[in-house]
Amino acid sequence: MIWRTVLMTGMLLAGSLVALSDSGQTLGEGVADGEVTPIADIVSNPDSYKGKIVRVEGKVDAVCTNMGCWMDLKAPAGEKVQIKVQDGVIVFPASAVGKSAIAQGTVDVQELSREDYVNWLKHLAEENGKEFDEASVGEPPYRRVRVMGTGAVIK
Repeated sequence: MIWRTVLMTGMLLAGSLVALSDSGQTLGEGVADGEVTPIADIVSNPDSYKGKIVRVEGKVDAVCTNMGCWMDLKAPAGEKVQIKVQDGVIVFPASAVGKSAIAQGTVDVQELSREDYVNWLKHLAEENGKEFDEASVGEPPYRRVRVMGTGAVIK
């Protein structure tokens, strides 16, 4: 009887952070029903989405290996958007890579200097254990477009 009470209490506490269901693993506030905004639309015209709440869907291409504070979602055509969350509030599991996901949050667009943009790309490469070639950075404008996530469902 005590074991059952301990187990149920643990499940209730864990459920406040991560819920498992037939529809997948829910993180944070989850995702509301509604229209999906194509990742390609956000990437190609970020200013029209800046500050707006969106729901995006794709395959998890990468996850922050340090704190689980971001994941990259990739559309079928190859466009990517990063879902960034507050450290420790939501933790994207490394096991999500390769799985389908839906995420929700506010589109954030930041103009960066070349130096800041290069440093950000270096940081991402280091977190993913990849090599970084500064020559691949390209020409301005240097923008970081991400969705500041409030919830997600990993399928």
